[in-house]
Amino acid sequence: MVDIEEQITYWRTGALEDWSAALLLIRGGHVRFGFFAVHLAIEKALKALVCRHTNELAPKDHNLLRLAGNAGPF
Repeated sequence: MVDIEEQITYWRTGALEDWSAALLLIRGGHVRFGFFAVHLAIEKALKALVCRHTNELAPKDHNLLRLAGNAGPF
């Protein structure tokens, strides 16, 4: 059986790590890769919200709009 709280922690931790990396990259002048890391951070944060809202595993989807739609009301 899957522990949803563990999944939420997994996605949130990854989002925070990617956000930190994005800041370092952008401040270091690597804007394109920094924005890619921002995208990853947002995706992982949304997946945490999807897990919280649905009480299920996050989908294997990278579409931020679709993930946001599944994340429930904010």
